[in-house]
Amino acid sequence: MKKILPISLLFLASAASASPAIVAHRGGTADAPENTLPAIKLALENKADIVWITVQLSRDGVPVLYRPADLKALTNLQGKVSQYTAEELAKADASVKWKDKDLPENLLNSPIPTLKSVLSAWPDTRFFIDIKSQDADPATMGNALLNVLKETNSLNRVRVYSTEDRYMEALPVEIPALSRAAKPARVWPRFR
Repeated sequence: MKKILPISLLFLASAASASPAIVAHRGGTADAPENTLPAIKLALENKADIVWITVQLSRDGVPVLYRPADLKALTNLQGKVSQYTAEELAKADASVKWKDKDLPENLLNSPIPTLKSVLSAWPDTRFFIDIKSQDADPATMGNALLNVLKETNSLNRVRVYSTEDRYMEALPVEIPALSRAAKPARVWPRFR
C-alpha cells in the first residue's frame, strides 16, 4: 500500500497539470471571417489557447492564410491562391460571405494575411498551421514555412499539420509537426 499511494499521487498530479486547451479553428470561423486578423484577434479575446490556421502559397511563394481551393468561396476574387501574389491577396476581401450577417464594422473588409504578419502580430500565441496548398511543391512550401518560422522566432510555438502526406514528408526537420506518422523526434507532445 505504501508504494501504491505515491504512484497514485504522481498520476493524479500529472493528470491535473494536463488541462485541455481551447483551439480556435481557422481563427474562430464561427465568429468572424476565417483565417483573418480580426478572427484571430477575436479568438484570443475569447480566451483561445491555440489558434489553428490554414496556409497556402501565393504566386510569389509567400505563405498566406486561406483554406478553400478557390478564392471565390470566401472572397471577392476567383481562382487559386497560387494565381495571385501576396500583395494582390492582401487587397482581397475575405469577409464577402459575411456581409449579410450583421458583423461589426471592424470585422468587415478583412484581407488575406501573410503567415509572417500573423506570427509577428501575436509573438506569444501558439499556432497549429495546417497546409492546404493544393498545387504547391511540398519542398517549396516546407522551405517557405521554415523561413517564416525562423524570421519570426516561432519554431517553439507552432505545430505544422497537413492531411496530405507529401507535405508532412517534405517538411524540414527543424519544423515541429503534428502527425501520428511522424517520427517521435519530429513530434512535440507539449508546447513549452
